[in-house]
This record gives sequence, C-alpha cells and structure tokens, in this order.
Amino acid sequence: YHVGGKFFTSQADPEWRRMADWVKAATPVPDDSIPAAPVLDFEFFRTCVQRLFISKRPGRMECVNCHSGGGVRGFASALPADRAYWTLEESRQNFEILSRYIDAGHPESTRFLMHPMAIDAGGDPYHGGGRRWTSKSDPEWRMLAAWVRGETPAACTIG
Repeated sequence: YHVGGKFFTSQADPEWRRMADWVKAATPVPDDSIPAAPVLDFEFFRTCVQRLFISKRPGRMECVNCHSGGGVRGFASALPADRAYWTLEESRQNFEILSRYIDAGHPESTRFLMHPMAIDAGGDPYHGGGRRWTSKSDPEWRMLAAWVRGETPAACTIG
C-alpha cells in the first residue's frame, strides 16, 4: 500500500524491473552492523517524563490541556478531578501512545522533543501549545533527550 497511488501496472514495467534489479544487486547490510535502538525506560517515564504533562511553565500551557484527548495527540490522558497522578495502567497507556513520537536513540528527530522546541533552536514550525523549550541546553530538554537515547538520567529536571 502506498498513499501516493500505484506507479506501475505490473512487474514487467521496464522502470519497475530496473528498480528491482538495482535492489537485488545491492550489498546487504549485516544485521549485526546496525545498532539496536535503545529501550525506553518505562519507570523513568512514569516517575519523571510523565510529570511534565502536568507541570506548568510561565507563559505556557500544561501538555495535558491539549494532549489528553484520544487519537494521535492523546499521550497525556486526562486526570480525574479527585486524583493528582495517573494509575499504573494509565501510565502504560500514555507510554505506549507517546512511544509513537519517539525515535529511540535520536532526540533531534523525535517529535516529542522537537515539536515544542523554539523554531530558532531547530523546533517544528507549528506547535499550538507554545514553545516549552527555547534551546537544547534547557535542563528539562536535556533530561528528556537522555531518556530518548536510552539513558536513565540520575534526576528528574521537570519544572
């Protein structure tokens, strides 16, 4: 399935054949030469990363205000009025959804980190909730980048 439509009506098409031959002639990359993506630490997510969803920075909205809905943006489920934090099950759900926006091992290509980054620091052109970080030297951003790289930072720097 290709969202751009089908380009070839059959595998007998000369252009399709040229591409297929090119792929066949390529030297395979051994699986062991490609480093495995790091594993994101769920417990660090639950105790540190997830806290930023409800932490307010001056002049900025909490992430949960926009990202608590369902669908593709819903990585920070809404908290009931009688609770200050997520249950273990809710945290797992948030983690699974947010993982879609993480390019494990690569903070600068991770939407979760680059979407709310200031544009002049390399952030995405649009983020409706404002810019949470003005630079990659922000302690909170650095802590999250370490987590995305598969590290378990020594401390939460949220706030």
